[in-house]
Amino acid sequence: MIKFLAYAFLFFVAAILQSVVVPHIEIMDAQPSFLLILTVITALRQGSLAGCVMGFMSGLFCDVYAPVEWLGAFSFSYCIVGFAVGQIEESFINLDLFPKIIVLILADFLKDIIYCFSIGKTTA
Repeated sequence: MIKFLAYAFLFFVAAILQSVVVPHIEIMDAQPSFLLILTVITALRQGSLAGCVMGFMSGLFCDVYAPVEWLGAFSFSYCIVGFAVGQIEESFINLDLFPKIIVLILADFLKDIIYCFSIGKTTA
């Protein structure tokens, strides 16, 4: 129960940061995704099911800001990423810091690829 409350609080903080702080942080047209970072951390620490649930909730929060015709695309992509990262952590016993950073980078690419396929967008 304590873990659930802790992750709920972290989700609340990440959602506030994502909606309030992130629009003001931009480096070469790129913005951080605190919700993706929370999804990856949850999947690495708690496994694929918890990562999938956190990814779904994070994606649902991001879907609020997405255009209406693509409702559910972020939920789908974050959920897949949370599950995949959780499976990676369950396959490898212990990951050091550098492989975890690589997993985070790959998770971001996977999220973008799944999102683009799910909305049917081609290259611009």
